[in-house]
Amino acid sequence: MNRILIILFLSLSLAGCGGSDSGHQSGAQSITVLGNSIAVEPVNTNVGWTHVSGMAASDAAHDYAHLVASSTGLALDVQNISLLEQDPLDTYFSVIPTATSKLGPHSVVVVQLGDELNVDKRSDFDSAYSKLLDATAGTEKLICVSTWWSDVETDSMISAACASHGGAYVYIGDIYPVRTDVTTGEDTAVAIRPHDPSMALIAHRIEAATL
Repeated sequence: MNRILIILFLSLSLAGCGGSDSGHQSGAQSITVLGNSIAVEPVNTNVGWTHVSGMAASDAAHDYAHLVASSTGLALDVQNISLLEQDPLDTYFSVIPTATSKLGPHSVVVVQLGDELNVDKRSDFDSAYSKLLDATAGTEKLICVSTWWSDVETDSMISAACASHGGAYVYIGDIYPVRTDVTTGEDTAVAIRPHDPSMALIAHRIEAATL
């Protein structure tokens, strides 16, 4: 009898271990990325940008948003809401409702903003950013990503707002200074953004935060 109980216990334990290795939050069905040009950028021939993906990935499959979606198996919605950085007070009332209209209890939300912020509007952005995080309430998980170029004051603001909303803060500002994916012959706007190796590093850190 004891032998049967032991076998039953081991069987149930192994079944439980297998069920936890889902690759993402239990219950999560989709991931929404709300970011700037690093998340997704339309074609812009003025700077030699010829495809739609996170700038400066070689294609959409190699930008951080698609890499995270692929590794977690979550349906992806990625949006460029850089207007919230560039003109926070004049755009938040229209940008936020549209950007968050499809969020639900099974959504993982990644917010990656702050790189295109005019420092004179930092306090306005602080307010708009907090309102954006307010709109993610009730979702499966909130992940807030730091600035790519490591703006200390903006990063501090993002981290504080993220903590107050129960989110996970992901720092990526240490990647840019030591990156090895610099490409010559590109417009500066493209060259200074994350190429495939850096996108993979960003994705890895966000993936870790979804678990």
